[in-house]
Amino acid sequence: MDYNERYRSHGTKNETNEHMPKAEYDIGIIGAGPGGYVAAIRAAQLGCKVVLVEEDSLGGICLNWGCVPSKAMLRNAEIMNLMKSSEQFGISVNDFSFDVNKAVSRSRRIVNRLGRGIEFLLKKNQITHIKGRAKILTSSSILVNGDQEIATKNIIIATGSSQRSLDLLETDGVSVITSKEMLVLTQVPRTLLIVGGGSTGIEFAYMYNAYGSKVTVVEAQDQILPNEDFEISEKLKKSLEEQGVSIYTNARIVSGCVEDGLVRCEIDGANQGDKRVIEVEKALISVGVSGNILDIGLEGLDIETENGFIKIDEQMRTSVPNIYAIGDVTGKLLLAHVAQAQGVIAAEVIAEVNHNELVYESMPRSTYCEPQISSFGYTEKQAVNHGYSIKIGRFPLTANAKALALGEGEGMVKIVVNTKNKNILGAHIIGPEATEIISELIIVSQLGGEKEFLEKIIYPHPSIGEAVKEAALDVYDRAIHL
Repeated sequence: MDYNERYRSHGTKNETNEHMPKAEYDIGIIGAGPGGYVAAIRAAQLGCKVVLVEEDSLGGICLNWGCVPSKAMLRNAEIMNLMKSSEQFGISVNDFSFDVNKAVSRSRRIVNRLGRGIEFLLKKNQITHIKGRAKILTSSSILVNGDQEIATKNIIIATGSSQRSLDLLETDGVSVITSKEMLVLTQVPRTLLIVGGGSTGIEFAYMYNAYGSKVTVVEAQDQILPNEDFEISEKLKKSLEEQGVSIYTNARIVSGCVEDGLVRCEIDGANQGDKRVIEVEKALISVGVSGNILDIGLEGLDIETENGFIKIDEQMRTSVPNIYAIGDVTGKLLLAHVAQAQGVIAAEVIAEVNHNELVYESMPRSTYCEPQISSFGYTEKQAVNHGYSIKIGRFPLTANAKALALGEGEGMVKIVVNTKNKNILGAHIIGPEATEIISELIIVSQLGGEKEFLEKIIYPHPSIGEAVKEAALDVYDRAIHL
């Protein structure tokens, strides 16, 4: 295909190459989510001339409709649950109420503030930001909004991902919805079905149960949070069920429809194999995502894809040498902090400076319900399946003074250790501030990995961190408080 044919194939008229405005950049980035804008900033720091194209809001799904607003809403849920349990602290709170609209408004204010922060950073680093729909025109040019060609030596694809649909129960934005609609609901549904028990589904289950919804979670696999250690997931399942959430694992939706404003679904596998029909006001579809690879100009460029994602190497290169991909669109590990780390590496590779390689197994995974879950590395089952000889250290938070003082004694720290060299293969925490505490275990793992490092740390007393040290001691039955 010659240039004019390719140009017309992107929906333009008969303008020639000479009529199209062009600009020279070192890097053109498609998508300004956590990966894209971080890659742009790092590249600019390294002296590259960067253009960043985004058709929607800066920050992508994570900032605008995912990680950030959901955590703001979860904070509201935590406060409400704390008020409900105030009697254990000797505090009586009668007839308190909540306004979900104010909670939503608060979350949007946080989003807007952070969005303005990203805009400031782009200007500070002299990054050209163009709002528009971008397609790759050639390996050295991008087409924006069908009429603006941008010449660039390198391209970084950071287009993210989109929620998968469920054929048996298609989303309509009203009764059958995605997480985006969930985050701006003006009324709390009395009944809510969540299809999918991953992090997103579980966080919403906790959140709306706190708001007063009768929540049912249906997960096809044998545990909620399928990427987490089974023992940890089971503890969370028990906790959520005690809070009032109904959870069915090894279960599937086999039929579904919307009638008279209610979602009616048949669940296969509920109640130990029996089928069950439920009716709810809202159904949240949270069954995973697929990479945004359609209609971005991959056609004819020999960029390899696999299972709906773009294939990359350790340096974020695609099969076309000067085209890179980062974030969810790669399918590597669909987390914002992974996208950011990938963005830094892509920028550094292009700028030809020293860079670290990512070890995806060392990336933290977190779920922000209560109790929180955070982990990295292998689960117990994964370590065994990879052929390691292992020992396990555990410490329950029922024996941790700080957790009990907080009124959050359910949970544990679990460490998976390689018996050959005593290196930490994985660590798993369920309990208060798990998403903060996991970082120290990751640091120890990256600095050498031997669990003895944890034993040498003197933690303040009382602190949740003491449970980390006790779990490390428990690997060889030396825990003091167990």
